[in-house]
Amino acid sequence: MDSYTRTSLSLTISLYTPSAPPKSGTEATSSTASSTSDQPAPPTLILLLAWMGATRRQTESYIKGYIDLYTSTQPTFLVITSGISDFVSLSPSSTTDNARKLRPALDILATHAPEDTFVHIFSNGGVRVFSNLAAAYESVSTTTPVLLSGQRKAARFPRLAIDSAPGRLTYTETSRAVSSALPPSPLIKYPAYAFLSLILAVYLGLKTVLGWDDPLEVGARSLNDPEVVGRDGGRCYFYSNADGVVKAEFVEGHAADAKRRGLGRVEMEVFDRPVGEEKEKGGHVRHVRVDPSRYWGAVARL
Repeated sequence: MDSYTRTSLSLTISLYTPSAPPKSGTEATSSTASSTSDQPAPPTLILLLAWMGATRRQTESYIKGYIDLYTSTQPTFLVITSGISDFVSLSPSSTTDNARKLRPALDILATHAPEDTFVHIFSNGGVRVFSNLAAAYESVSTTTPVLLSGQRKAARFPRLAIDSAPGRLTYTETSRAVSSALPPSPLIKYPAYAFLSLILAVYLGLKTVLGWDDPLEVGARSLNDPEVVGRDGGRCYFYSNADGVVKAEFVEGHAADAKRRGLGRVEMEVFDRPVGEEKEKGGHVRHVRVDPSRYWGAVARL
């Protein structure tokens, strides 16, 4: 990370820019996934939409992976973290609020063409941020088309890596996700988990009675909206049958729907742990640990 400078644009948005120009005379990609005529040009902007509770160290591990993948092009990285507030924006002004909170990201997006932008989404937190970002982009492009250089209503996100998502808002899977995002200290984790589990149960009950939209379904729909992702791009789902937060059947159903809608090239990579492997290797947002070469090779094809 010495070759990059990190700038905090807001509490949830960070920008990583190269500190020096790329080296000349080297290949654009690493030996892990070398560039060929069948592969698209390396992106100039990579969005990392992190899972709820992701740390800076964890997100930067993926940035390092991309730096190794694109050794000379040195793309810019935009990291957006997620929190519980991304799931419970229920007021009519939520779209306006999202546009305001995500304005720094929208300004960066305006300087990169959609085909040069790559989005890496992690878990349901990343899916929800993607949904908010897509809605904010549409809101801004409708009201201020000059800011977005004439790209009004263009498909903004045609290149997608979708890791451990999308899931569904069920009590069991969502409570596991909440638990994994809490601090490890038992004095903090268990009381917080009990409180948040109660809130989750009340929320799910109210959602059923009052007919609220499922925020995860809204996010999943945005990923399969042709006006958002287009029909000429590519995507890859990274998932596992060992994932206790997002079931494989959820991911496979969403991928099947993308294929039915004709949303470009749809690939799937299943990362199940070999028998006897430790629990930490594989599972939710840990697929890269099972087979890094296959993981990054799939990313390079998008």
